[in-house]
Amino acid sequence: MLKYFLCGLLSLVLATATFAQERKTIKPKPEEEPTKPSIIKTNPLIEEEYSILRSKLERKPLINTGGVIVGAFDNQYIGFGGQYQRQSWQRLSWSLQFQYFSIPSDEFYFDYYTYQYIQRTRGSMFLLTLNTKVRLPIFQEETNILPFGTIGAGPALAVQSNWDYNFPNSVTHAYSVGGTTAFSGLGIDYLLGSWIIGFDVRYQLLRFPKVVMGKHNFDGFMVTLGAGKMF
Repeated sequence: MLKYFLCGLLSLVLATATFAQERKTIKPKPEEEPTKPSIIKTNPLIEEEYSILRSKLERKPLINTGGVIVGAFDNQYIGFGGQYQRQSWQRLSWSLQFQYFSIPSDEFYFDYYTYQYIQRTRGSMFLLTLNTKVRLPIFQEETNILPFGTIGAGPALAVQSNWDYNFPNSVTHAYSVGGTTAFSGLGIDYLLGSWIIGFDVRYQLLRFPKVVMGKHNFDGFMVTLGAGKMF
């Protein structure tokens, strides 16, 4: 009888333990618990500044420059023109310059329309030069100051006005002579963001095979000042 009682009691304990095990909830381990997706709030102003900064960093370097130049030649001729410059290497660049100079005469004549003496214009000069700039090994720590040496050469055209006619016939009947020009000098460029201001002093050789406007040799010093936009 005692044997049957113990067997029943043991069966009851096993059944109770099995039922409790089935009712027990198994919690996942901390590393196995599902994580909720986190919501990151972004500031649109910060995102815009970041995109602008990234675009600037990814933008190609500015290697082209277009601008205007003003020059004083031989301490008596004032001219102006334009130039296109391209940066080929870190220390070397080339440019194409076009300059126009008005050549005044030493003579004056009396204009009855304005009732005053007016200085005659002997003619004009047109210079087209291909130039090379080499950055000098000074001020290397200054990124905005670029000293350079320059050389250039190209064709020139002198146009002598015909005083026997009034304008515009004085130009259409003008006498023109082609020549050559070459120069070398020193200068400095100053960078202002995407803008550039340049100044140089050069000695200009300007000669013609025939006499025009009184002479065929117009050699002299030239001082030029220019400003341009980099792109």
